[in-house]
Amino acid sequence: MAAIFFPQPDGCEVVPLDNELQIQYLSGRDFVRRWSVTGAVTIPNGSTPMGLAFEVADRAVPDAELLGLLQDRFRLIVVTDGEPNCETQPSALAP
Repeated sequence: MAAIFFPQPDGCEVVPLDNELQIQYLSGRDFVRRWSVTGAVTIPNGSTPMGLAFEVADRAVPDAELLGLLQDRFRLIVVTDGEPNCETQPSALAP
């Protein structure tokens, strides 16, 4: 499992998955431990750069495939507190 928090660090920015502000691919138990520390202090600040977040995710998926982390399983879950903004084109997002 992995998590891309956005916006991060502020405004309309989204840092890559390999940045320390994100949760890189971890096993379930390790992910839950990291989430309890990182996810608990990450709060929305009004910006929803979903387009950029999808771009960051699109770059992270091939890396996970090369590492063999997505064999026989792959899910992408998007959790957001609002409509896309930060110059996101809603028509470019998956339905």
